[in-house]
Amino acid sequence: MKGPAAYTISLGRLRRGSTLGSLCTGRTKPAISSIAQGGTSVLSTSAANALKHFQVNTLGPLTLVQATADLLKASKTGAPKFVVISTIISSISSQEIFSYFPKTSSPYGASKTSLNWFIRLLSFEEPWLTSILFRPSVVETDLTVDSGKDLKALDAISVENMVETTFAFEHKEITGTFRNHDGAIIPW
Repeated sequence: MKGPAAYTISLGRLRRGSTLGSLCTGRTKPAISSIAQGGTSVLSTSAANALKHFQVNTLGPLTLVQATADLLKASKTGAPKFVVISTIISSISSQEIFSYFPKTSSPYGASKTSLNWFIRLLSFEEPWLTSILFRPSVVETDLTVDSGKDLKALDAISVENMVETTFAFEHKEITGTFRNHDGAIIPW
């Protein structure tokens, strides 16, 4: 099984089992859910493609925080963080700038904007949890290092730098905010 349905089933199994609990005993454990596929203009975006993006980019992380809430509350650090990878394209304030670029991101950007809304509201509803939206820019991974692109010119950061940035702030400063990889606040 592939796609959002498989993702949700996997979360259900992990929630009932002990596998996720054993994964969450350390400081940080990544879980990635993202799709950027078949982007086009707003008028050309199909409902099916938009739905696929919302299932993965919005509902995937939403389901994850719901499934792991008890584990986060039981964090050994006493300061659990739910860090969500977002994108500058999800910034509604930045849409004018992006209107000058090729029309390839409408379902992706819309689904990430919806995700931002949920995570921002989560920060108010669950004050014990530091919830942050993070824009990493380009991250140096096996996929990007082997791409042949000049990662320094693209302002690429390491995974370690991304983690360090998210843990450099205190709860009150960072919860419910949308941050760039250098810690700067991104406008909604």
